[in-house]
Amino acid sequence: VFAPCHFYLLIPLLPDHARFKPGVPRRVHLFVVPFLWTLAGLVLMLRGWHWLGPRPGFLLVALLAGTLKSLLLLDRISRRYLHRIALFDDNTCLGAVYPWKSWLLVLAMIAMGVVARHLWAPNPVLATLYLAIGWSLLVCSGRLGETRTKLHGSIGARAHQPWSTDPQL
Repeated sequence: VFAPCHFYLLIPLLPDHARFKPGVPRRVHLFVVPFLWTLAGLVLMLRGWHWLGPRPGFLLVALLAGTLKSLLLLDRISRRYLHRIALFDDNTCLGAVYPWKSWLLVLAMIAMGVVARHLWAPNPVLATLYLAIGWSLLVCSGRLGETRTKLHGSIGARAHQPWSTDPQL
C-alpha cells in the first residue's frame, strides 16, 4: 500500500525540479524588494488620490501618518529583509525575497484592501488610509534603494561578513 505520506520516495524519480526554480543572483533580490514596495506604493497612492481629490487636510494627515509608519515600522522590517538577502547564496529562488509568512501577510492585506474597496469606496477616510500606506511604502523603498546600492557593491567583497554591523546601513 502506497500512502500519500510516502510521496517523498518518488522525488528521485521525478525530473530535476531545480531547473524549474527561478533562481536569481542576490543583486536581483536586492532590486526586487524596493521595486515591489515602490510599485505597491504607487498603486495605493494613485487609487487614494483618485478617491480623495484635492483635499489638503486629508492629504497632510496621510503624508504624516505614512512618514511615521515608514520611520517607526517599515525601516526596521526592510533592514531585516536586506540582511536576510545578504546571507543568500546566488541562485536562490526569486520567491525567497520575502519569507513565506510575509507572503501570507501580503495576500491578507490585498484581500482586506479588496473587501474595503467594495464595501466603503470611495470614502475620504479609506482614501487617506490608502495614501498613507502608499506613501510609507514609497518613502521606505527610496531608502531601501539607497541601501541596496551600498550593499550591492559590498556583497562580493564581504560575502562572509555580516554587513548589518555597518553603522551606515
